[in-house]
Amino acid sequence: MNTSTRIASALAVIILTGCASAQTQLIRVPAGELFAVGRLVANQPLGLSNPSEYVLEDGRLYRGLPWRANGVNLRIGPGSLPPAGSLVLYRYTAQPSLADILVDAGQAPEEYGARESMQQLRSDWMAPETGFSVGRSTRAVMKRTAWHDVAWIQPFDAIRVERGKDIRITLSNPTDTVMSGIEIAAHYEGGRGKPWPRYERKTIERLAPGERQTLVWPLSLTNDERGGNHTYVSLIVKGTLGSRSLSFEY
Repeated sequence: MNTSTRIASALAVIILTGCASAQTQLIRVPAGELFAVGRLVANQPLGLSNPSEYVLEDGRLYRGLPWRANGVNLRIGPGSLPPAGSLVLYRYTAQPSLADILVDAGQAPEEYGARESMQQLRSDWMAPETGFSVGRSTRAVMKRTAWHDVAWIQPFDAIRVERGKDIRITLSNPTDTVMSGIEIAAHYEGGRGKPWPRYERKTIERLAPGERQTLVWPLSLTNDERGGNHTYVSLIVKGTLGSRSLSFEY
């Protein structure tokens, strides 16, 4: 191997773990193709934000898709799959109608979803295709509910969260493409009575390939205008990867 080849090989690899013996090759961002980053969520029956099946207006139960990310249902092709809860990067083809892939599973129980729909709910807890009617929808809504047909998926190891006296969040760029205009919002839930959200935002102007930066937030927020404490629950990241927008919660 000549000198220029050795230098090129070294530049293609970045140490993301802080350990000289543990090297991770940068992810190539698909050029000219649709891709997204999101937390991989397993759908389940009667899930508030992640239902896997639906009762439509004909009273029958229909099976949907097993996965979603960023609130969008996913059909993932064969191959190894990152575990549920992982942050993933995936390439996809956008499909316009969830109604096209529903599978009739027979007559639904008459009270399907009724008990779950009676609890105190909030719109940001709910799947867009069901709203406040847990496990229920209509064919018209399904026809306008888009989904992603995933051709390729892999882990996207960009976030590390450390809890101690505070929340230390390290954002890495594991790709070969610059991330820019990054807004990171720490999401807190709490307050008196029905829980409500609060957000504490910070920004990172730019992360070069392989670069990382650590930011710190408090574990909880107090003395807000409506009373009660708020506890950290998740992170919302928005920004640009190359020429494409990113938005995901982790």
